[in-house]
Amino acid sequence: MLLVQLGQKSPILGYVDSDFAKDIDRGRSILGYAFIVMGCIVIWEASLQHIVTLSTTEAEFVALTEVVKEALWMKGFVYEMGVKVDRAVVLCDQEIEVRSVNTLGNAADMLTKALPGLNFGYCLEKLNLG
Repeated sequence: MLLVQLGQKSPILGYVDSDFAKDIDRGRSILGYAFIVMGCIVIWEASLQHIVTLSTTEAEFVALTEVVKEALWMKGFVYEMGVKVDRAVVLCDQEIEVRSVNTLGNAADMLTKALPGLNFGYCLEKLNLG
């Protein structure tokens, strides 16, 4: 297994964008994305989104969701080829940073499942409620 650690750079890099409601007949937005893996473009697509969105922000979110799913698949595919990648990077034109958090560090856990008292207390503290 080859472990790739490139600091700021990622061996999997995706670009994504959407164009809100460009399909005048059906009101659907266009999704466009491309992935570069270890320096080579390996996949790209421009297509209509599968749903009708109500705003530019929603169209961008739908596009980002589809591409993040593709990035996770790509990461698994590269892993099956013997390359362990610590993360895939997806670039879009929204001003949001999404970070991974394990279950024990996710304060929203208390909103989605029953937790033991100590875990529930930890979530309350993380949300400044405890």
